[in-house]
Amino acid sequence: MRFTKFVVLSILTFATVLLFTAVSGAVGSISGQVKLEHEVALLPVVGARVAVALEGDSNVVATALTDSGSHYQIDNLPTSQYRVLVCKQDLGCLFYPGVHHPDSAKWVVVMGDTATSGIDITFRPFVPPPPNPALITGRITDAQTGEGIADAWVGASGEWLTIIFETRTRPDGRYELPVAAGGYFVRAAARGYLPGEYLGNPVRDEAYDTASNVDIALRTANSLPFGAIHGLIY
Repeated sequence: MRFTKFVVLSILTFATVLLFTAVSGAVGSISGQVKLEHEVALLPVVGARVAVALEGDSNVVATALTDSGSHYQIDNLPTSQYRVLVCKQDLGCLFYPGVHHPDSAKWVVVMGDTATSGIDITFRPFVPPPPNPALITGRITDAQTGEGIADAWVGASGEWLTIIFETRTRPDGRYELPVAAGGYFVRAAARGYLPGEYLGNPVRDEAYDTASNVDIALRTANSLPFGAIHGLIY
């Protein structure tokens, strides 16, 4: 009973704040960054169109463009809940926090006279499947615990070590990487870990074949000895 009263009181308090700020005419803002995920780096997306729409209304009420540092800010927004949408040519459109469908979007609450910051959206590049694809499969794990690393980046490079095909791991650390027939070096990286590579011979695939068990164990970044320099050079 006490918990129910607390919940009801909290809802009423929030509704009172919304009503007060709406009546007072106070306005707030939404700001953030738009970036493109590439391997383990986040690249700025300049000139992306960011739009906001009110709750229960698909009409756009305000827009802004990202600047040279990929930042945007939309001011003079009345107290309400908003959907945030960003579009960029060649990258498509995403709703905050980085989803394609509006029903999966997260509402952004704006309160009067406050700045709602950190509303960041990250694009991920689309890599089309190759013709006559072969497949490289494996698992990316934590070298210390043996547990799979979710959302780790996996890339296959050719003779000149330029990444040609790339993908992401599933929640259990497993991945499937479609490639064209040929020979590849396979590398992996994840936030908080040192980059790693497959220690066997270069992976060779024929058309429609599968090279399996191409597993890579990554060490955490704090496992380096003092003074060491680490990274991948392409």
